[in-house]
Amino acid sequence: MIPWKVFWSTLAAVTTFAGAGIAALYAVTLWLALPATVVVAVVVTRVARLVIYRAAVMDGVPLRSRVMMLGWITAAIYVHAGVAAAFLLRPDLWALWAVVTAAVGAATYGVARAHEYLLARPSAAPARQVTSAITTTISGAVIDEGDPVRAKVLAGLRLAGFDWLDVGDWIPMGGDPELDKPADGIIIDVQVPSAHALAEKGHKGKAGSTLGITEAKQIAIGLREALQAPTLASDWVSLEEQPEAGAHLLTIATRDVMADVFPYEDDCTWTSIREPSICGRQLNGLRYGLRLDQHGQVVGGTRWGKSSLIDSNIGHVTRCRDAKQWIGGTTKVYDLVAGWLMPYMDTDLDLPIDYVANGAHDTLAMMIAGLNIAQWRQSQPMDQRGNWPTIIIDIDEASDALGDNSVKLPYRGVLITMSQAAAKIYKGAGSGDVWLHLASQRDTMDQWGDKGGDVMANVQWAAGFHTADQGSLGRLLGSYKLPNPRHKGEYYLNPGNGDGLVRLKAPYVQTIDKSKPRLHDGPTVSDVAWSRRNFHTAMDPGSAHAGGAAYANRHRRMNAAMLAYITTGEAGGQAQIEFSPAVTTPPPAAAQLAVAGPKQAGYELATRELDALLGVPEPRAVPVAAEAPGVASMVGRQSLADRIVDVVRAAPGPMSRVEIGAAMHPAGEQVVTNALSKLVASGVLSRPERRLYTAALCDAP
Repeated sequence: MIPWKVFWSTLAAVTTFAGAGIAALYAVTLWLALPATVVVAVVVTRVARLVIYRAAVMDGVPLRSRVMMLGWITAAIYVHAGVAAAFLLRPDLWALWAVVTAAVGAATYGVARAHEYLLARPSAAPARQVTSAITTTISGAVIDEGDPVRAKVLAGLRLAGFDWLDVGDWIPMGGDPELDKPADGIIIDVQVPSAHALAEKGHKGKAGSTLGITEAKQIAIGLREALQAPTLASDWVSLEEQPEAGAHLLTIATRDVMADVFPYEDDCTWTSIREPSICGRQLNGLRYGLRLDQHGQVVGGTRWGKSSLIDSNIGHVTRCRDAKQWIGGTTKVYDLVAGWLMPYMDTDLDLPIDYVANGAHDTLAMMIAGLNIAQWRQSQPMDQRGNWPTIIIDIDEASDALGDNSVKLPYRGVLITMSQAAAKIYKGAGSGDVWLHLASQRDTMDQWGDKGGDVMANVQWAAGFHTADQGSLGRLLGSYKLPNPRHKGEYYLNPGNGDGLVRLKAPYVQTIDKSKPRLHDGPTVSDVAWSRRNFHTAMDPGSAHAGGAAYANRHRRMNAAMLAYITTGEAGGQAQIEFSPAVTTPPPAAAQLAVAGPKQAGYELATRELDALLGVPEPRAVPVAAEAPGVASMVGRQSLADRIVDVVRAAPGPMSRVEIGAAMHPAGEQVVTNALSKLVASGVLSRPERRLYTAALCDAP
C-alpha cells in the first residue's frame, strides 16, 4: 500500500510537469496558459482549506497543526505553479524543469513526513479537557497546549487577592479558524472551595462567597498586571455564577467585545411565548434568552438601544402561535410601529401587530380592554382555561403616557387613569395571560404616574441601559455598584428567573429610517415584519368579546386611515366618553317604559343596550345631603343612540350608514351599524330604502 505522502507528492509533481509539457507541446498561447495556471492554483488551495478545516478525518488534529499544514500546502501549490509557469516561458529547458519538478516533489514528501512526526509526538504538557487547542495571543501569551496562560491567570488572581479560588480548565472564546480569526479571549472555570478547604488555605472568611461585578473589577486589575496588558479594561472581565454550588465562569476578553454590533437573526418558524426570546449576547459570546410572558420595564437614555430591544422582543412575539402583540402610547408611536406596518400598506393581509392605539384616550381604552379580557379569563372554570393567546402590551415612552392624568375612562364602574390601569394590570392581569412592558428614560416612581409605586413593586424583569441618572441602575436593578454601560445597545438585565444580573449586548434590528446609519447587512424591521405575513394567531371569541368596542373597532388593515391614525391620531379610536356635571335621573323602570309607549320604550331599551355594548356605566342619581342642596355630581352623557337620532333628524333627507358614520366620528363604523339596527328594530328610525335611514316616520304625529 502506497503511503499517502508518496502518493500526493508524486501526483502533484507529475500533474505539474505533464500539464505544462502538454501546453508547451501544443503551443498554447501564454496569455491563456499562465492565467489558467494561476486559477488552478487558487482552486486547489481553496479545496485544501475546506478539507483541512471541515473534513471529519481532521477533527482530532489540533488547530495549530491545521494552520501549519495549510501553510505548507499553500506554499507547495504556488511553488508548483511557479515551476509550471517557468516551463511555459522556456519550454526548451524541459530537462531542467523535469529535475526541478522531481526535487519539489521530494521536498514536499520530506516536509509532510516531518510534520507527521511532530503531530504524532506526545505533548509534554498535562492533559486538559478542552475541545481543541487554539493559537491566538492574550497580551503576549500564546494559548496552546502547554502554554503559560493558566499560570498567568493564576498570577492575576493572586495579585487581585483571589488565590484562594480553585481554577479549572479554559476554552477559547469566539474566533473563527476558517477565517483565520483569532479568539476574543478565554473562558475559564473557577470554583469557590468548601469552608474546610478554605480554612486549610488560611482564607476561612471567604467561605460561601458569591463572585460578581465588584470582584470581576478587582480581578481585572490583577490580570492587567499579570498579563502586562495596559489596555485591559475593567468591563473586559466578567464573572457569571453557575447553577452548581460555588461554580463561576470567568471570562477574560482581549478586546472591547461589547462595542461590536450584534445583528438580529430572524427565525421564520413558529415558536411559543413560553420559549425565551434571544434578548442579547453576553461578554463570553453566549446568547441569553428572556421569557416575555412577564411584566417588564426597559429604562435608559434616548438613543441608547431601548427601541432595538423592543423590536427584537416584538419579532419573537409575532412568531408565537400562542401570543398577540399590542402597542400603544402617546408619543413616538409611529416611530415604533412604522417598520412593522408599512410593508402591509394597501394589502388585505392581517397585520403582525394585533392592536395599535395612539393617544392617551385610545391607549387607556386598550389597557382597559386588556383588563376586561384578563377579568373574563379569570372567571372561566379551571378546566376551560388556557385556550387563549397571551397578550403582550408594549408602551414606549411610557412616562409621557402614564403621567397623563387628564384622561379617565370607566373600568368596573370607576373612572381610572392610565397609571391606575397599569398598576391593575401589573397586580392582577398576569393570571389572565395579559402582560405589560413599559419603556421610559428614567425609572423613578413619578415616571409611572400616580400609581408609580405599585407599578415598580410588581416588575418581574427589568432592563437598564445607559442613563445620565447615576442612581437609575441601582434603583431599577437593586445594585448601586453597576458601572454605566459604555456602548449603545449594552445593558444590564434582571431576567426575573433567579439568574441574577446579566450584562448583555442587545440584538440590533436594522431600522428603515434612512436618516439612521446602516449598522449591518441583516434584516430590517420591515423584512422581519413581512416574513410574518403567514403567521396568523386568532384571538379566541371569548376574549375578543370581553375586549368590547375598543378591541372590536381597532384598525385591522394598513391603509390611509391607519397611516393618518398612527402619525396624527386622526380617523381612529373609540368614541370619547364624556361626563356632564348635571344631575340626571335613574333610567326608567320597565313599568314606566310601558306607560311611555312602545316607541319610547324601544328607544330607551336600545339606548341602554348600546351603552352596555360600549361598556358605559348606567347613569345613576347620586344622593345629595340636605344640608348641601347645591352640590351636583359628574354622571351620565348623551348616549350614542341619542346622537345618531339627532344626526338623522338634522339631515335634509335619508342618510346612508357611511354618511351617518362620518357624522358620528369618532364612534366607529361597527358600533354605528349595530346602533342603526337596534334603532330600526325599535321603531325609532325607519329604512325607506336599502341602506338609507330617516327619522321622518318616527317624527310623524
